[in-house]
Amino acid sequence: MSMEEHYFECDCYSPEHLLQFKLFDAIGEDHKTLSAYVFLNPEPWYKRIWIAVKYIFGYKCRYGHFDEFILNPGDVDKFINLLNKLKE
Repeated sequence: MSMEEHYFECDCYSPEHLLQFKLFDAIGEDHKTLSAYVFLNPEPWYKRIWIAVKYIFGYKCRYGHFDEFILNPGDVDKFINLLNKLKE
């Protein structure tokens, strides 16, 4: 099984905004699979429990639980090449 790893750093250069992609042959299939790995901010156990309790009772932050990734303009061709490999 062949596998390629590709990394994309956010244009803001935060070390927490790093995308990792793994492109590999799907087992028993004739196509490739692309997996994306995203860094999640670690929180202390008590904060995770507090977030979970609020979630259970339907609390919704107006910002949601999202962050952003700004694709560096210099990586556009690299990202297109990765997607073209998946498409082949």
